[in-house]
Amino acid sequence: MMTQTSAPTPTKDPLTTCDREIIATIANQSDYSKNCQPEDVMTIWINSDDIVWVKMTHGYARYHKEPFKRAVAEVIATDKAVRTLGEVHIP
Repeated sequence: MMTQTSAPTPTKDPLTTCDREIIATIANQSDYSKNCQPEDVMTIWINSDDIVWVKMTHGYARYHKEPFKRAVAEVIATDKAVRTLGEVHIP
């Protein structure tokens, strides 16, 4: 008897372009030894020890969860401030 199999459903990439930009910025501000570009960021996960792992095309970077969360918030706040400054119109 033959069974019908279907092709695996492609999964949506959970990281957005903005996510990748934030992660690359954090990597470049840390002691990670490579110049990380957003397109270098492949995936990210948190293990049971609350370590954030970032897989990049040229290796892995690891961060403690709480400092990483603070760094994400700082990058987002800085980005919003820069965008707000760009929207200021001086008469």
